[in-house]
Amino acid sequence: MDALLSGFRRVARYLTHPLVLIGFVLMLVVGFQWQLIESGIIPPMPTGEAAGVVHALLRYGFWIALALTAGDGGLLKPPLRIPAPVGT
Repeated sequence: MDALLSGFRRVARYLTHPLVLIGFVLMLVVGFQWQLIESGIIPPMPTGEAAGVVHALLRYGFWIALALTAGDGGLLKPPLRIPAPVGT
């Protein structure tokens, strides 16, 4: 367990930026799904059914990516600072 945590400690300092964190989570999700398919827990799909799943993933993936991109503007911009009035 200490070996896993020591490896994560080296990577954790780079996860402060929101886009890097999102990419890291996506990498973990895809890796987890890949391992489930490779181990045989989730069987491969026939070609006819796979086309519908890929179409759904692309459709929902586009909307999720669009929402993340649109919402990201608020995460990365510095807060608005209104200067104090001079001479009052």
